[in-house]
Amino acid sequence: MNRLIAGQLNRCLAGLSLQQQRNIHLTPLQSSVFTKKIKKLDPALAKMREERKRNKLTKEIRSMQKHSKKPKPLDEMYIDVISSRNLNERSRTIAHLPFEELERRALVHKQYSTDRTRLCARDQQHISSVLRLQTSALAALKGVSEELYQAAIQPDPTLVPSTYHGPPETPPIDNYESPDGDYVDTTRMWE
Repeated sequence: MNRLIAGQLNRCLAGLSLQQQRNIHLTPLQSSVFTKKIKKLDPALAKMREERKRNKLTKEIRSMQKHSKKPKPLDEMYIDVISSRNLNERSRTIAHLPFEELERRALVHKQYSTDRTRLCARDQQHISSVLRLQTSALAALKGVSEELYQAAIQPDPTLVPSTYHGPPETPPIDNYESPDGDYVDTTRMWE
């Protein structure tokens, strides 16, 4: 009998809660999106407000761009206090050269440019004549002996020393699946 009473008491207590019950009721009007009556605006006034917002945004963008272009300050660009006090002592006067000296310097510069141009042309002629003689010598050597020709066109290993470590190309990996864009879609879908 005691068991029966204890079981019924447990069932009754299971539905009870010690927390306070909050009675919140929502009316259809309050849960609506629009709680106020919408006023009809004049289209010209709405357009003016939109234009003001747009102008304000463009002004902010312009000011942001203006401030973004400012370079970082460099300590070398600023003059210290001691140096700024004696700027007159540190300034130099520009030396004005006489006309004859300017003419002499211009003539020297012109002669130097002419000599460098001649030297460059002479070098180009020398290189082209050496290449022409080399190709004719190789053609004559090929006519005499093919073995000597093959030995002559081989690169000289002592001319440019170079060492290689490992194979120049790696062998392919067995059973390698290349990422060619195909994939298995593992996205979970809930419907």
